Amino acid sequence: MTKGFTLIEAVIAVAILAIILASVIPAFVNYLNINTASEVRTGAVAVAQRLLDDLRAVSAWPPSGTVTTVATGQRAYSAILTHSQFCYGGRCFSGARRVRVEVSYAGRTYYQVETVFTQLD
Repeated sequence: MTKGFTLIEAVIAVAILAIILASVIPAFVNYLNINTASEVRTGAVAVAQRLLDDLRAVSAWPPSGTVTTVATGQRAYSAILTHSQFCYGGRCFSGARRVRVEVSYAGRTYYQVETVFTQLD
């Protein structure tokens, strides 16, 4: 009796391995897509935070509706800045601005934030 694998045994082992890999690869691709989407969203949050921090540091703001391209990491995001006077309960406040930042990548919005900036005198 000879020792070793026959050709049939080797083919069966390769077939079993192929079946296992075929079931694992879609899960791997799915996790890769989830990870990439999370990375893009994290970048969008960082862009919005950077724009809001920049607004706090300047006295003259860009016009409302300004579209800015911001690069972070290996991606270039598009951010739309809108702002207006803050009004609440029928009363408007002169030292307060309602600010909204919407960040997009590849034509899809990944993050939106709205806040109120007040000016301290």
